[in-house]
Parts: sequence; structure tokens; C-alpha cells
Amino acid sequence: MLQIVRALLLIACLLAPSIAHAQWAIDTAFAQTFTSGAGTTIPCSIATINAGTLAIAFFSFGDSASSFVGVADDEGQTWTQAGTTLSATSRLSGLWYKENHPGGTTVVITATMADSSTGRGGVCGTYSGIATSSALDQVDRAAQTNPGTGTDAISSTTVPSGLAENGELVIGAIRFNAQGITNTVGTGFTQRFNGNNGAGMYIVEDKIGNITETPAATATTDSASVDTSTHVATFKIAAAAGGGEQQLVIGSGICRG
Repeated sequence: MLQIVRALLLIACLLAPSIAHAQWAIDTAFAQTFTSGAGTTIPCSIATINAGTLAIAFFSFGDSASSFVGVADDEGQTWTQAGTTLSATSRLSGLWYKENHPGGTTVVITATMADSSTGRGGVCGTYSGIATSSALDQVDRAAQTNPGTGTDAISSTTVPSGLAENGELVIGAIRFNAQGITNTVGTGFTQRFNGNNGAGMYIVEDKIGNITETPAATATTDSASVDTSTHVATFKIAAAAGGGEQQLVIGSGICRG
């Protein structure tokens, strides 16, 4: 009887559709924005957003008593905040995204604040290969005062729990409340943006995540006296039919891709 059950389960696995997960990739390089003077908006422009991609924007401004009203773009898309706003050294910062963007050329993403503020800036870019619905998995963030110059001393703290699946996009966004210093991305991360946009210095970094870790965004600076705001978010990858590897689990009768 057991042999018959095993044979039936094996046949079911072979006939079941498999799921292959594609590798995500940077689609449009991150570009910076800086708006001088006081105002209630922060615009960030992406030259091309391809349909179906994940668009990311990281904004910051200099009024910790204010708040973000929201983020939208001139293609009529309303964006979602990944986590919550972070207050650090009289500044607010937030990470925003739009999954499955319909696409467009010279797309302007605009963050709106509740009050007029100076020091308005940010960075924005896109990724391909990300799930087109319910893409956001984990988030966390942390503000640090003078974290020091040790390797990876700047950290968002780890996300609350393990990742939902292997291969997720782990993205870190960091703002340094200083200019003219040297900053490097965290261990294991790939640099996507690292520069000074007039409203402080910013890093955007990413890496491939796996279900055995609870990742944090990290970075290193050469300044012993700089305050930082660090956000981390993880996004699930897109799935495509075919090409997956089936695993037969006899004990539970489950066939997994």
C-alpha cells in the first residue's frame, strides 16, 4: 500500500505546474533630487519607468515637527509608504514604493509635506523582476546619533522576522546629516547611489535575501560625528510558470516547488 501511495504522489508532483522565481534586477538607475529654499513638496524624476516594475523613492526634509501627507506621480499613481516615517536630528525621512507601475517617460514623483520646509531631497529608481501585487514583505528603520566609524556601525536594525522566500530584494536607504564625508555601503550590499545632493548625503543599496536571515541595511562612515536615518525593506520576487524544481515530501504528502 505504501508503495502505491508513493507512486501516486510522485505522479502528482510530476504533473503539477512548477513555479520558477526570476532574479530581480535594477531597471532604472537611482537619480537624486534637491530642492533649495522652503516649500511643501519634493519632486524626484525618473527618466523611464517600464511597465510592471517596482518604483522606489526615498525622501527627506528638515522639519521633524511636520509630516508627510503622501506621495504620487504625474502618471496618476498613488505610492505606498514602506513602514513609517523616521525622525532624526530635526529631519524626517520615508521610503515609498509603487509596485507594478504602469510605466511612463520622465515620470515626476512628488512627496508632499504638511508644512513648508527647507533641505528637501531624495533619490528614486526602479527594479524589474519584483512581484506585481503584495510585494512588500518586511520593513524596519532606525535613527542613530554618532554611530561611530566601525564597519557597518550604521544600521536599520534587523527586520522583525525571517523573509517569506529566497531571493527577495533587500533594499537599504540611508541619509547622513552631514556633507563632505566618505560613506560606504554595508557588507554584502551593492551600491546603487552614494552621493551628496545638497540636503545631506544619501546611500541606496541592495542585496539578495534568503529565508535563513533577518537582514538589516548597514553602512560605514569616516565621520565620528554624524547622525543617520536608515531604512530597510524587502520585496518578494516575481514568479513565472515552468522551470521550477519539485520536491516530494512523502511524510506529509506535499509536493513543493
